[in-house]
Amino acid sequence: MNLPRLKRFVPITIPMLAAGIFLSDLATPVGEVHWVLYFIPLILSFYSGGRLSPFLLAGVFSVLTIMGFYWSPPGSGMETATINLGLGICTLWVVAVLLSKLRRSADEARRLSRAVEQSPASVVITDLAGNITYVNPKFCELTGYAREEVLGRNPRFLKSGEMPREAYQGMWDKILAGGEWR
Repeated sequence: MNLPRLKRFVPITIPMLAAGIFLSDLATPVGEVHWVLYFIPLILSFYSGGRLSPFLLAGVFSVLTIMGFYWSPPGSGMETATINLGLGICTLWVVAVLLSKLRRSADEARRLSRAVEQSPASVVITDLAGNITYVNPKFCELTGYAREEVLGRNPRFLKSGEMPREAYQGMWDKILAGGEWR
């Protein structure tokens, strides 16, 4: 699915979904659990590109849930319905907090990714077997290799043989100790 297109679509969809859920709630007797449906637009808000606050939506959906509870036709099990109402509102807020934390984490990951992509240093990431899983554009610029040419290969193929064996040993000692080799 095209994410930029989804980001444009989601802010329009959320109010329409909320209105539909609210109208459905008003037509259903108390005791039916409709607040669960508010999770759909709340979770969709994550894909709005930060334009919709999960806390604002949780607040609006909490108010709509309470209004639906009081304006719906009477039903059976009022005690259970009241407990469900409280649990539902609490759950909406817990999900809002989790979505907010998830959005912050995703934003941080994007920033770090851009920093690595734009780094003036060559960056090579390998898996535990030593096979290359990522190289940044600076690596490609310095080595002349395209990303597709090196992914899955062991960095050993870069060894020119022109450096003394001790230099390679020093490099690996530094890397394996968690240091930075230049």
